[in-house]
Amino acid sequence: MLLDRKDWGTAWDTSSGAFRQKVPLGAWMDNIPKLRDPLGKFVERQPAEVAYKKTLAGSPEGDYVTANFVSRFDKKGEAVVETVTTVRETDGRWRVTGYTAR
Repeated sequence: MLLDRKDWGTAWDTSSGAFRQKVPLGAWMDNIPKLRDPLGKFVERQPAEVAYKKTLAGSPEGDYVTANFVSRFDKKGEAVVETVTTVRETDGRWRVTGYTAR
């Protein structure tokens, strides 16, 4: 995953158009390290749950897949739940439109 390699810019560049409109590059580059750096280096990730939806709060109707992963990082004792939401864009490609780590 691009975030595991701290490839913040490429992660933003390859995200959905809707994500890039909601989260300007400068805000992304300022905030994603604040979320990820305290976790430390990626250790392992296991898929936990996947859900397909036609609607997503605050977004237009479309094809969305939200995947939850139980992940481990070297600076965090307990597991972290990462949530990645993707959307199928008009060109047919699936792109990330949301990410959280809790």
